[in-house]
Amino acid sequence: MSRLASHLIVAAALAATATAGAQPASDAAEPESSAPSAPSEEGSPAATADEGSADSEPAAPAESPEAVAPHEPQRTVAPEPSPEPRRRPNRPAPRGQPVYEPPPPGAYAQPVVYEPPPPPPPEHEAPKTAFWLGGRIGWFVPFGNLWANCTLRDAYGCIAARGVPFSDYASSGPMFEVDVGVRLGRRYNLLLLWERAQLGEGKSNPEALPSTPPEETRSSGADSDYYALGFRFSSDPDEVGFMTEFALGYRRARVQWDDGTELQLTDAPFEFRLGLGADIRFSPLFALSPLVTVGFGGFGEAEWVYPDGSTENARIGDDLSDTHGWFTLQVGGHFDLAGSG
Repeated sequence: MSRLASHLIVAAALAATATAGAQPASDAAEPESSAPSAPSEEGSPAATADEGSADSEPAAPAESPEAVAPHEPQRTVAPEPSPEPRRRPNRPAPRGQPVYEPPPPGAYAQPVVYEPPPPPPPEHEAPKTAFWLGGRIGWFVPFGNLWANCTLRDAYGCIAARGVPFSDYASSGPMFEVDVGVRLGRRYNLLLLWERAQLGEGKSNPEALPSTPPEETRSSGADSDYYALGFRFSSDPDEVGFMTEFALGYRRARVQWDDGTELQLTDAPFEFRLGLGADIRFSPLFALSPLVTVGFGGFGEAEWVYPDGSTENARIGDDLSDTHGWFTLQVGGHFDLAGSG
């Protein structure tokens, strides 16, 4: 009896072992059955059995990875860096292929443009604007004619005339001048001037005397005043520059004798003077200006004034106006006051 029980126990253990070994084989055979098979003929018992089993039991859905592990975070694996390619020595390219030479260093770099710094502002000695004041001294030389005596007349008037020289009544002498104005734009001056010339005695010419001659035939002296508006330009007011001056104004002259007789010359509103010289700057306050001037004009009136106060026209009948002139050598000094700039 005991022998029989032991045999039964061994047989049961062998059967259990055989059942456990056959289970994996059946599981492995399932994928092959899930693969599509060749179509079978209609009405075959296998097809009918497959359709019936498909209708009766629906296939279970496949479990997704999220359902299996919903709380497990997904890990991203960084790609491994690709190894640097090996540098091969320069080899000649095969025939038929273009050879591309690498550009030289800095070929595509933007060119650097160097901007020089701006120059420093210039330093000036002369101010840009200022109140301008100064004076001149020099020598005055008259020339030309004071008027013209008519020497030949016809029915229409004077057809020939002889000029009365300035030298018959006065000779050269010293002069001085006073200038008041403003400096504009550093190079320009606008000024008012008064020129006074103290002239010497004239020649002894009896024809130059009035109808009532004075006791002495020679004049004792003469003087002349010139009032004008002037404009002056300097090429370099900071150091040494060329200077040009223009003036337009009014002149009067007077010749005197010892007994009190006078010859007064007036009515000369358009006396023009041109000056050329140098402008020498010594400091921001002071400049020296040697100057040469020449001027022209004409007196419209000439009148004798006697000691008793009576007068007589020095131009008789058809006498005409004439042109006189003057030449001066001057040196002047001027101050720039309350300058700015």
